[in-house]
Amino acid sequence: NSSSSRDGGSKGWLFGAILAALVVIGFRMWSLPLLSPDEGRNAEVAREMMESGAWLVPTYNQLPYLDKPAFYFKTVALSLAVFGNNHVGARMPSALFAAAVLVLVWRMAFRFCGARPAALAVLVTATTPLFISQARIVIFDMSLCLFVSGAIFAGFLAENGPLELRRRRLLLAAGCAGVATLIKGPVGLIVPLLVLAVF
Repeated sequence: NSSSSRDGGSKGWLFGAILAALVVIGFRMWSLPLLSPDEGRNAEVAREMMESGAWLVPTYNQLPYLDKPAFYFKTVALSLAVFGNNHVGARMPSALFAAAVLVLVWRMAFRFCGARPAALAVLVTATTPLFISQARIVIFDMSLCLFVSGAIFAGFLAENGPLELRRRRLLLAAGCAGVATLIKGPVGLIVPLLVLAVF
């Protein structure tokens, strides 16, 4: 009876965490206008990429835009092609990356702490102010967060798991850091490298 009540409580916490995440990520996301200057610029770069088919070199007002790598703009351009040239299409990648971050947090916390702490970890992550803001706008940070977290978690698992899985997990960590670098430059490598070096 005590174990079933604990399971029920854990499911309740998980349901609350999922509900909070859905509200945080989705509430009125489609009705708010794009914010200046970042959202409008990032959405326009992606729109031009989608319409021109120039997937390697982003443009802004038809001029090369080399301030950031092209990876994130590609995800937004693909989203615009699927969901339409609108607010939802532009913001959907950030929302999906945010959902993936929460899944990653859940998996790691569940593995090491159990169901209830995992649900609480999702709830805490989903209700932090920066997560709320970055999950709902056309900006790089949620995609960067996902792959930096993936690199750190994979590196942690490599050092705390079976020896035969160490190489594979280190390669996964390196791959995640590589994608993070493609998203926002050297910070995608430096942050997980510093965290894992200290660890």
